[in-house]
Amino acid sequence: MKPNEGRLQTGEHILAKILENKIINCKVRIAKFFSDYGEVEFLTTYDLRKIPLEDLNFEINKIVKSNLNVNIQIFNKMEIKDFEKLRVNKELEKIRIVSIGDFDSRPCGDPHINKTLEIGNFYVEKIKRVGNNRYRITFRVE
Repeated sequence: MKPNEGRLQTGEHILAKILENKIINCKVRIAKFFSDYGEVEFLTTYDLRKIPLEDLNFEINKIVKSNLNVNIQIFNKMEIKDFEKLRVNKELEKIRIVSIGDFDSRPCGDPHINKTLEIGNFYVEKIKRVGNNRYRITFRVE
């Protein structure tokens, strides 16, 4: 595991949920994590560059500072309602669900931390358009 990977992964879940709540049809396309930063691409018809970074960072860090528990549960795919709608390999028998308090719950197989406060400060550095209805957000933790 990369040094900040669990912190970046958990912070990315918070970022994704905030944008999905704000913007209709905003969905994560792919997320990538490096040793000291992360990138996530979103598909949306809304121009994400219009979102003030200061406001977005404030909203993310408000959730981080609320110190929510991060829980991981493994389910048989038959136990999950609407399994077919999940973005997972449909051949998997077991699905790993990461829940951040009552704030977010989604499938993810990557490392995470135990409580959101462990993320530290989360910073969205830039939002860039990278294609038709595709936006890449670069972020760090400190």
